[in-house]
Order: sequence, then C-alpha cells, then structure tokens
Amino acid sequence: MVNDILSLENSNIQNSNIQNQYDSSTTNLYSDLKLNCPSYTKVNSDFKDSSDNLKVYHQNIIGLRGKISQLSNILYSEHPHVICITKHHLKDFVVDMMRIEYYKLGAKFCRHQYKNGSACIFVNESIDFDSISIHHICKEKDLEICAVKLNLPKIKVVTITTYRSSTGNYNYFLRKLDSFINSLYTKKLEFIICGDININYLHCYNRRKQLDTQLPTYNVKSTVNFPMRIINGCSTAIDSIIIDLSRNFTINPLINGLSDHSGQLLKLENIIVPIQEFTSYYVRNINSSTIYKFQ
Repeated sequence: MVNDILSLENSNIQNSNIQNQYDSSTTNLYSDLKLNCPSYTKVNSDFKDSSDNLKVYHQNIIGLRGKISQLSNILYSEHPHVICITKHHLKDFVVDMMRIEYYKLGAKFCRHQYKNGSACIFVNESIDFDSISIHHICKEKDLEICAVKLNLPKIKVVTITTYRSSTGNYNYFLRKLDSFINSLYTKKLEFIICGDININYLHCYNRRKQLDTQLPTYNVKSTVNFPMRIINGCSTAIDSIIIDLSRNFTINPLINGLSDHSGQLLKLENIIVPIQEFTSYYVRNINSSTIYKFQ
C-alpha cells in the first residue's frame, strides 16, 4: 500500500506545481497555505519589475523585530530595489540572522552602549553591490550610519542610511557626514542619503539652512517637503531623502501603521536596474508524516 502511494505521489510530483500570480492584496494566501497545509513547500515567488526606475524605500520603523512579514507584504506591489531602515532597535547578531525574502543585508550599524536607534540597508538580490566601511565615523546618537555602493549597469550609486538622535550633536553629524561624502565623491558617482536626522524641514529653519548650504557642494538636494509624522495635530518632516540635483524623481509617503513615521518611496527615473523575474509554485512534500495523513 505504502509503495503504491509513493509511486502515485512520485508520478504526480511533476504536475503538482501550483502556479500563482498575485498582488499585495492576496499575499497572505501563501502564508496561510503554508501554515495550514504543511504538506506543501513554497519554492519561489513571482513578480516582474521594470528596469528604468531605481526604487528606494526608507522608514523610521521604531523597532524592526516582529515586523518583517508586514513590511514585506506592504512593499510587495512596489518591489523597491533598496530598503533603508532607521531605528531598527536590534543587536548585530539579530540583524545578521534577519531575512527579507529576495533581499540581502547590505550594511548595518547597531548600538552597543545605548538602547534602540541604529540603521541598516537591504539590497535586492538581483543587484550587485559593495558594502562601504564606515564604522570609524559612527557615534551613537550623533551619527549612526551605514552605506552601500550599487553597481548598476551604467552608473554607480552610493546609498547612505543615517540616524541622528534628537539629543545628538548636530555639528558632529554635519562635519563627519561632510567628511565621508567628500572622501567618496567623484563626478561618476551619485548619492542617495536617507534617514531620520531629526531636523524638522517644516520649521527648523536655522539647522535646515546649515544642511541645505552644504548639500550643493556634492551636487545633491533634499526632496522631502511634506509631513512624515502627525501626532495630536502637530506635523513634522524629520525624515529626509537627499538625491542628485539633476535627477528626475517622484517621492511619496507610505502610511502603513508600522510606526508613527510614514515610510517614503523614492523612484529615480532613467536608471537601468536588473530585471527581477521569479516563479512561484508549491510542491507536495513526500515523507512519512504526509504519507500517514494520506492514508
């Protein structure tokens, strides 16, 4: 009887691929299938992305633990090429073990002296990148920063994620960030700088002016001019995304409930990126447990 079942299962396994095409509204179908039907294993997932826009997502997430599945579901329809997270609140070894499907950990900074804070970058696995050593200028609360260089077909883009506490030393932040960008700057590189720097672009005129005066030196500009956080009727824009002056772009807030900061989705036009194509299907598991259940 068991041999007959095995033979039947083996003959059907070739035809058991269940092709699935879905959008963000039905993503939970797969997690539910895996949860309720352990007889099946997810082999891959299916999506396609255009190759003419570089997409970068940033959010001050106020603790990444327990939010990976929600974040993945929220971003599924957009498929950003780079995910930048500030205030992940995690230790080094936890970030190293964390997995976002189709992404690799590109760079990270984690606190050791104080709690919370920190920053990390995840890069889509279809993109070639290099992590940039930057720990020598990191200082908890003042400048918590990490960076990667994206090696795209026709351009190289340095993506920097940074967090500065509201109690951090602003002069240290400006001085060291300037020094770091200056050490990398060439006309062949573009920069994307995103993060929570605790400068309210809606009100803090003096500190905003200090930063805005410094940015054109490297041919970059700030793009966020809308509220990222609204609490008790008070609006702030303390999250920033800084890009090349000449680049056409769109940027939109993503209100997702993962923290009291909205996410920001940046799309840079006319940047060729690798096309992402995956196939999604489930296959039946053949083992003593599933055979017993079949009987």
